[in-house]
Amino acid sequence: MYNIDTVQQAMDKEVCVRVRKLATYAHKRMVTEMQAKVNAISKELHDLKSPMLETNGFNRAVAMYGKPRVVEMMSYAWFMRLCTLHWMDVTGQGPIRIVTPTPDKFIPEMLERARDGQIPFEAPDKHQARRADGCAAMQHNYERAFRILLFTYCNVLHDRLPVLFQEAGDYSELFAPDALLNGGSVLGYIQTSLPPGIAEIPHVLEGLSYFWQFPD
Repeated sequence: MYNIDTVQQAMDKEVCVRVRKLATYAHKRMVTEMQAKVNAISKELHDLKSPMLETNGFNRAVAMYGKPRVVEMMSYAWFMRLCTLHWMDVTGQGPIRIVTPTPDKFIPEMLERARDGQIPFEAPDKHQARRADGCAAMQHNYERAFRILLFTYCNVLHDRLPVLFQEAGDYSELFAPDALLNGGSVLGYIQTSLPPGIAEIPHVLEGLSYFWQFPD
């Protein structure tokens, strides 16, 4: 467990304010979006009795925690996933940039590779079919391709970081924020708020997690 005093000591006042602002803004925005998603999924379950949604853990989570808690859990999960992936991109912790464009580019490096017919990232056999689906979607819809490839990469990372990244088919995939390639998306705001130099400061991720949970 990190110590918030250590986190704040690692960041100067300006960075601390930036991190707090990002966490509090994203919290409000994502909770609103997740509430709408919970309501839509619940309605679909009621109207269609979708077996796919029945089996991926959504009903179990709602029964165990209640809808408000599921909203909070999914908001936090996706915020920290996106922040962590951006941090990995900027600091070179991953094989390529997954959610972040390379300098002077407009789409994440992962999509550039898929568009150019390259394998965007290595994956175990069990994830290769889904990765291929994401690459194929590049021909028609960049946003759809990005979501499929993002989910697949998160599935790959689940083997190493199971608390943060979901396994394939987990209900949390239903809650990924919309329009992630749009510059006005929460991902775009994360990238703007954590440029190189800021994202590389020690304990930034811990600070984001803390200020999400304790904004005041």
